[in-house]
Amino acid sequence: MSGGVGPAMGLGCALFGWPPEAAWAATPRDLLLALAARAALSGARRPVAPLRAQEFAALKARLDHA
Repeated sequence: MSGGVGPAMGLGCALFGWPPEAAWAATPRDLLLALAARAALSGARRPVAPLRAQEFAALKARLDHA
């Protein structure tokens, strides 16, 4: 899967049933929180670890250049 905002928003629509307007309005944090909640509800044993500042900066740079 290639990087970028489009695939992330498609994930929001496909996994969570978000309408396109909600998916495009969501922030990366919104998506991570939704993924963590879905994992918790599905019985996953380990929560999604928060991003370190360096990881967040790298993700933000990738999204800004998508």
